[in-house]
Amino acid sequence: DANNSSANANITSTTAATDDNQMARAQSIAASFANWKTMSCGGTFKLGGKKTFSSGVAVRMERDKFIYISLRPILGIEVGRLVFTGDSVIIVDKIHKQYIAENVSLLTNGLPATVSNLQDIFLGRAFTLDGGTYTTARRADATVTSSNGMHSLKPVKQTKDFSYEFTFNNDNHITALKVVPEGAKSTTYSVNYDNVKTTKAGNVAHSFKIDGTIKGNPLSLGIDYNKISWDENVKADLTIPASYKKVDSSNINNLLSGE
Repeated sequence: DANNSSANANITSTTAATDDNQMARAQSIAASFANWKTMSCGGTFKLGGKKTFSSGVAVRMERDKFIYISLRPILGIEVGRLVFTGDSVIIVDKIHKQYIAENVSLLTNGLPATVSNLQDIFLGRAFTLDGGTYTTARRADATVTSSNGMHSLKPVKQTKDFSYEFTFNNDNHITALKVVPEGAKSTTYSVNYDNVKTTKAGNVAHSFKIDGTIKGNPLSLGIDYNKISWDENVKADLTIPASYKKVDSSNINNLLSGE
């Protein structure tokens, strides 16, 4: 299948003798994710690319509904925020009263993700674009191949334009998500994970860094979580102030860095 050739080039093929092992690994990875309703925490936000920026952050999520990321570099005062709902992202710059409103694919290099998929990306959980979080009931929706103590979990259904897969170590801790666009001019979109901890919601990466491009320019975005609380009541302002000016997504670095 030409659509899968880019990802398959990096996967060690399996044989019948290892099928039981791979099925067991897929099952144990799926079992490492537990249900959750809401999450909230503090942490650190890091932006890289044409400009670099670091800030304290407050993160709020309601499962399948929204992600709210509040940038608070000084004394807990919000200077900007990222809001994800449905398949949309809004980036608000409170200093200059500007905002960007785009499809989530702006931050996934074109991968057609929803807020539910993005929550899995932000928490370090395997998923399929059409089915959501990978679970034991959906074990057959992905295949696992193993090499040198690392395990690549690849959804069976891939998109026409992208191939994507997750990498886990022997502890079933996620280490990476790789997205490979098809075509001669393809670039790789990646998320690298660290500090995976067992929580009420199962294994959750407490540190992640997204590397991609926006309109040809490199952009990295990372968050380190601190003291996650689960399933408590969360409040988040998901609105755009009426007087703010919409600007082009090419200004994302300026908006997020407050310049």
